[in-house]
Amino acid sequence: TRTNGTTRISLDTLSVRSSLPDAALVSPAVVTMKGGEVQTDGFQLSIGSGTVSVSGTAGGQLRMNVQITALPASIANLFQPDLDASGSLSGQVQIAGRADNPQADFQFEGTALQARALTESRLLPIAVTANGKVNANTLMLTSASARNDQSLSITASGQIALASQTLDLRL
Repeated sequence: TRTNGTTRISLDTLSVRSSLPDAALVSPAVVTMKGGEVQTDGFQLSIGSGTVSVSGTAGGQLRMNVQITALPASIANLFQPDLDASGSLSGQVQIAGRADNPQADFQFEGTALQARALTESRLLPIAVTANGKVNANTLMLTSASARNDQSLSITASGQIALASQTLDLRL
């Protein structure tokens, strides 16, 4: 509906069926658009056994929160079919700042992550954690780790300049 320059879109149902995990809207959602801004409070999709929730405002200024819970890693197979990804991802991202220079804080963890290359190398599934910030084309990795039951243990921190693809990591 459109009233006084505000467009309000109500989405009661949404479902996507494919050979990968199905997706569906968890509950009715409302998206409001006014003056170049889009706002949503609690847009939540179930994807396989996991969920992705988005809330906040996007426009000239960004104030968005994304919450991911037990998202099947197999959705990566959509983009690389022979990846054979499995496991799950959880985390959250807070995005703020100007749209032309966004900043984000993130925390992620992956459990029982596996892919064809790891299986072929006889590596057991991996648990991964990562947290940090993205600001001005730089990913600042506060900490990251990867571990498995074969005593694999890697930790890292540092920066990745996204534009120049320069790494400054401590392992």
